[in-house]
Amino acid sequence: MFASLFSFPALLTIGGAVLLGYGTLRKSSKAALLTLAGFAAIVVSLPMHFVAASAVSSALTSLFFSTAVGMAIVGLAAGRKKDQSGSQRQFMILAIAALTIAIAFRLVAGMIGGSNVVSTVYSSDDVEDVAVQNQLSDADESILVELGPDDTIDEIMPLIDEFGGTVERAFPSVSLDSDED
Repeated sequence: MFASLFSFPALLTIGGAVLLGYGTLRKSSKAALLTLAGFAAIVVSLPMHFVAASAVSSALTSLFFSTAVGMAIVGLAAGRKKDQSGSQRQFMILAIAALTIAIAFRLVAGMIGGSNVVSTVYSSDDVEDVAVQNQLSDADESILVELGPDDTIDEIMPLIDEFGGTVERAFPSVSLDSDED
C-alpha cells in the first residue's frame, strides 16, 4: 500500500487533495481557483489509478489512501493557524474516513480474492511464498526465458524443478544461426 504512494496517480491525488483543502481554507479571490484545480487534479487521477492497478480493489485502495494522505497534510497545516483550528478537525476526520475506507477495500478484497490479493501488501522477501501460491492457483501460466548463445537450460533447471515447471522451446523454427541478435 505504501509503495503505491509514490506513483504518479497517487502523487496527483495527494496534490489535488491538498489544493482542494487549501482552497477551502482560504478566504481570498483565488480560493475558488485553487479548489477547482484540486478537484480537476483528482478527477484526472481517477482513470490513472484504474489503469495503473492490477485490480479494482487495488485502484480504490490507492485512491482513498492517497486522498487520506492529502487530507492529513491539509489538516496538519490548518492546525498551525490559530484561526483555522476548527478546520483541522474536519480535515483529520476526512483523512481518517478515507484511510478507513482504503483499509476496508484491502481487507474485503483479501477475503473475496483469497491470500494472493493480500500478499501484495507484504515486502519483496515474501515473493517466494507468493510464487508458490500462484503456482497452486494459476497452473496455466507460463513465462518466456531468453537464453543467449553461451547459456543453457541446465542453468535454470533447479528453479524450474523447484516450482514444478516444464520446459518447451518457444520458437522451434528459429535457430541461433538464423537469429540476427
